[in-house]
Amino acid sequence: MFRPRLTLSRLIAFSASAYFALWACAPPSVVAPMGPSMPGDVELGGAVSGGVNRHENAVYDPVSERSLVVSHNYAAGGLQFWPVVRLGRVDLGASVGVEGVFGRGGGLHAGGLVRPRLFESDTLLVGLEFQLGLLYLSGGVPLSVKLADKLWFYTSPSFGFRMTSPIHLPVGLSLDLNDQTRLTADLNWWVRDSLLDLGYLEGNTVLLSVGFGHSF
Repeated sequence: MFRPRLTLSRLIAFSASAYFALWACAPPSVVAPMGPSMPGDVELGGAVSGGVNRHENAVYDPVSERSLVVSHNYAAGGLQFWPVVRLGRVDLGASVGVEGVFGRGGGLHAGGLVRPRLFESDTLLVGLEFQLGLLYLSGGVPLSVKLADKLWFYTSPSFGFRMTSPIHLPVGLSLDLNDQTRLTADLNWWVRDSLLDLGYLEGNTVLLSVGFGHSF
């Protein structure tokens, strides 16, 4: 008599666990760093990331009768792809990919991006960026500065509700190979949750990402 109810509860529990395991991630690095473009331009690109996740656990020591902090370093990495189109002064895009901390777990991400360009000149770009995906939501302030011919510095600090970390602090460089293709490299610091005591799952993660973009 109660078997259907038990089966249904197990199905719900399994589905919820699988959903969080597979779709609880956000893009591991900057999605299509903001650069000079024209309305109507479309960029297809991607990036591969690798780095270290530092995770800390509190372990009770019966000898000293205190909680001791035990740290562990894990290899971390990810892969992402994006299409981004510029409509007027707004960039619209999407990002899909996979990332994980080896030995701890990983998952997929899929979401969209809206980036209004607030200020544009030959040497400076400033905007706002909003990302919304499956189990993540964030807002940031992208900024790009021209350092030399075909070379740009960029950053896009953001705060969001993400299973990985609430604060993302990236810095990077973008090199134009020609009028359509560029290479990017950025260092991403995902700030540990204990600084804000927000109860997120992971600790400090530092990722180096190398990517490309081709516009047409």
